[in-house]
Amino acid sequence: MDMSFLFDDEEKQIENDNSFLNMPSSNELRYITKVKQYLMILGLCKNNCDYSINWLGKAKHYYGMSVCENRMPSISCLIHLFGKLADEKERYEEIGKKGIAIKIDKLLDEARQHLFKKITKRL
Repeated sequence: MDMSFLFDDEEKQIENDNSFLNMPSSNELRYITKVKQYLMILGLCKNNCDYSINWLGKAKHYYGMSVCENRMPSISCLIHLFGKLADEKERYEEIGKKGIAIKIDKLLDEARQHLFKKITKRL
């Protein structure tokens, strides 16, 4: 069953939800929070600890502490997330769920932009 329709509804829900106002101020933190929410909708992520370990490649409290301290995600964290998302995109394409693969591809484009900015800042 193609669940890509969930993404549009979820984006509207996130925009209308008051908790969105409490989102981190950093674009990169907002991005990794948005990815976590989508992964949870798809059932690929259970909670913040699962996200930190399995999707960000960090310790179990990395995501939660980053949000609490308004700390920017590391380059290695974004690279790990990019790789995991790319694997999921490929998997959804293989099983014929093109709508979800397209949405994941949009998330990958955002990851590329964040990585490019982070890397060029260091040059």
